[in-house]
Parts: sequence; structure tokens; C-alpha cells
Amino acid sequence: MAKGKYLIIGLGRFGTAVLDTLLESNAEVLVFDNNEEMITQVKGKIANAVILDATNEEALRKFPLEEIDAAIVTMGEDFEKNLLTTVILKEMGVRKVVARASTIIEEKILKKVGADMIVFPEVEMGKKLANTLLRKSVEEAIPLTDGNSIVHFKAPSYLVGKMLKETELREKYSINVVAVKKNEEDQEITVIPDSDYVIMEDDTLIIVGNNTNIDRFAKERL
Repeated sequence: MAKGKYLIIGLGRFGTAVLDTLLESNAEVLVFDNNEEMITQVKGKIANAVILDATNEEALRKFPLEEIDAAIVTMGEDFEKNLLTTVILKEMGVRKVVARASTIIEEKILKKVGADMIVFPEVEMGKKLANTLLRKSVEEAIPLTDGNSIVHFKAPSYLVGKMLKETELREKYSINVVAVKKNEEDQEITVIPDSDYVIMEDDTLIIVGNNTNIDRFAKERL
């Protein structure tokens, strides 16, 4: 069952990453790019990939974009095209337009013309890398809003064999284990644990919480 309808405009590294993630979730995706080579590269994974200049309003109006749940405009190297495309999409009634920005000034301009969400791919990737490098025993760190993160911790030895309710992570550090990644028969699976779940040696704990509390836990316990 498809999970929504999306439009991606621009197939650079960021746009392609968004496309792959949406397809993995069985979403219905339409792709526009004015570069024939880029469209050819994704033809094997998606049928609805069209060579099109998204700043051409007449060409855009040939598609039922009012049915799109969200449009992602990611022509990162050409802000003028990004801006014009965002304006056209909002005028056409697209419910949600996500636009890419490289600077605070670009963000302010995009908000002024009606962009519903602004993304800074390079900044977010930089934050993610820094969060991962700065924390010992962290396999991955994903920054969220308001100083919170989702962090993947290799289960420390002192927690192995304990039930989650025995760890007192919520009481002591105000952090929560929301999922556990584990290997079973050479396959990685993710489980949603209950309070009686027993932590195993090869488990990766997926923890969500405030960065200060996560850092305190990492510093004191790992």
C-alpha cells in the first residue's frame, strides 16, 4: 500500500537520497529534472521520472500536482530556480512545499514566498557526523529539534542480561530506549521492546532524549 504521493524536483545526491527513502516506504513518487542523464539513471527504479524544467509553469500545469502530499525542491546549486519553482508550486495549490537552502538569507526568502519547510542538507549531515564522532560507543546520532537526538548505542557490558526496567535509564537520565536492533540468523531486525526485554550482548539500543542527558549517560556510564 502506497504511503502518500510525493514530487521531487532535482536529482542531486540529496534528491536521490530522498527518492530512495520514499521508495523504500512504498510511497508514490514523481520526479522532475531538466538533466536527461539524471533521469536516465533513475528510470530503473521509478517509472514516473520526467525531463522537465520546473521553472516552466506551463509545463508543470500539465501534471495534477494538487494531488501531491508534498513537493521537495532540491536544486541546491541554483537558488533562483529553487525560489521560482517554490513560488509556482504554492500558486498551483501544492499542499506542502519543502525547499532546500544553503544560507540563512535563502531560508528567510523561501519562507517569505510560502515554503512550508526549509532543509539544510549539508548542515544536517555535518551535525549528524559531529554528534556521532563526539560520543563514545555511538554507532549513529540523528539530531532532532530543540536539542534532542536519536542515538544508536552499542549495548554496554554492564547492561547485558538486564531487563529494560532494571536499567532505570528513564529515572536516572530521562532518556528512553524506543527500539533495539539485533542480529538473528545473520539478519538485522529491529524490535520495539517492553519493560521486560532482556538486553543481549550484540544489541544496539536506539535511545531518544535531550542531548545533555544523552551526553551525561555516555560520559558516566560508557
